[in-house]
Amino acid sequence: MKTSNSLRAGIWILIISNLLMAFGSIWVLVRMSPAIEHIIARNERSLYACEIMLASIAANPENTSDKKLLEDFTSAIDSAKANLTEQGEAEELENIIKKHKDAFSGNMLKKKETINHILKLSEINRHAMIKADLKAKQYGYAGAWAIVFMAGFVYFAGLIFKRSIIKNLLVPIDEIHKVIIANLKNDKMRRCSGTALPRDIELIYSDLNKYIDKNQGERTLF
Repeated sequence: MKTSNSLRAGIWILIISNLLMAFGSIWVLVRMSPAIEHIIARNERSLYACEIMLASIAANPENTSDKKLLEDFTSAIDSAKANLTEQGEAEELENIIKKHKDAFSGNMLKKKETINHILKLSEINRHAMIKADLKAKQYGYAGAWAIVFMAGFVYFAGLIFKRSIIKNLLVPIDEIHKVIIANLKNDKMRRCSGTALPRDIELIYSDLNKYIDKNQGERTLF
């Protein structure tokens, strides 16, 4: 029957829509998690290296060229060099490499310039983190609105499906039940009727009315 096929199709549409919404939610979470991890992996290491460099210079106020502090500074440079991910990092790091030994040997001008280059290197990575964070949020916003759209689609599809069930199934069943009850109470004129009905329901109405007419005709003969 066409009516039953339509109902089955409606049910499958709702099921598939809900599955799509569920998988869409999972996709949003899956996309956001790597984006956040990407922020940490790319920039946290460089920021930590900048902190070590600044701490090493700050721990050498008398410009004594402390060997341990210089080694820590050099190690931080190597760490930052191995993690060049943003535009402008290489230039700032090259300036730090050129000037840091003079900064540790007592040249106050070079020390000041080295600190400024370290701060710029830190700023580059901080801005990159902010930019990546905004990108991750955009994924979240886009995914959230996509889910809202899908939820709205499922809601309206559900309303349409509900209306279709009421019109094409529940109302005809109620009409058939009323006709049967009326005939059981000897209301010989009551028949199934309705407008704008599915072809399947019209056939059922017609066959039931014929059946009632036939039974009444047989009763009249006896």
